[in-house]
Amino acid sequence: MKRLTSIILVAAALSCLLPPLSFAGSKAGWRFIEFDLVKHETERQLALNLLKAELDALYERQSDAESFYDKEFELRIFIAMEDMDGDSFPDVFALYRHPDFCGTHGCTLKLFKYTASGTQIVIPDIGVDSLAIAVGPRHHGFRDILFPGGGAGSVGDLSCPVWQHNGTAYNLKYLMAPNRWPCREATARYYNEK
Repeated sequence: MKRLTSIILVAAALSCLLPPLSFAGSKAGWRFIEFDLVKHETERQLALNLLKAELDALYERQSDAESFYDKEFELRIFIAMEDMDGDSFPDVFALYRHPDFCGTHGCTLKLFKYTASGTQIVIPDIGVDSLAIAVGPRHHGFRDILFPGGGAGSVGDLSCPVWQHNGTAYNLKYLMAPNRWPCREATARYYNEK
């Protein structure tokens, strides 16, 4: 009896040293990332600089690029931070909302990470309709990404596209059934945004 009591006390002491397990919002490894329009100013500025570099390369004349920046619609960049590859450093999701970046295929979403040699773009552009984005288990070192409602332009399709890393890049891997938890929750969040 005395030995059992000692074992229980040691187990209780060890459990105090371990981080608490959190299953809130997580089922089968999926959890939703939180976008913000105010926090992460450094990352927002980096996302804007990446966009400006792309625009300057697209436009033949600098005056055309400058006219874009002066449009009456304000460019809003939503930022979310998430460690996608398990290196303990958060990677940056940037969702650009502006009439030039939102259309029938949704708004432009980019994923980039900091590296020793600068910024590496992991996902150059995906069209998404919603901020209700979930990340899931890792494949080839990177977490899966789920979007709600079949994706932009898929009226009536409530399945959720799941993008998976193949060792080189992210690609659409499959459509998750609308009755599975992360898809069902993403769709509910999508309709709450409207």
